[in-house]
Amino acid sequence: MSDTGNNGEIKIEKGIPIPIRTGHKKYPWEDLEVGDSFFCPGKLITQMNGEMCPPTLRKQRKFTARTRTLEDDNEEGVRIWRIK
Repeated sequence: MSDTGNNGEIKIEKGIPIPIRTGHKKYPWEDLEVGDSFFCPGKLITQMNGEMCPPTLRKQRKFTARTRTLEDDNEEGVRIWRIK
């Protein structure tokens, strides 16, 4: 399927509704209390730095992350803790 019209320009469409957000949060930033943590399997710290804590919470809360291996299945990933 192409996004372009007959002359190669991008086609403008009208009346297409914006999908409703499901409310699914990828990471539980708002739910963490100080000392709580969660594990992100298969992630690197560099990937999580951009994801860490939404801007609206950055002034109120602080988080730290470390690369970890889950002992149960030796799965590499990143564990994130709320520290403030």
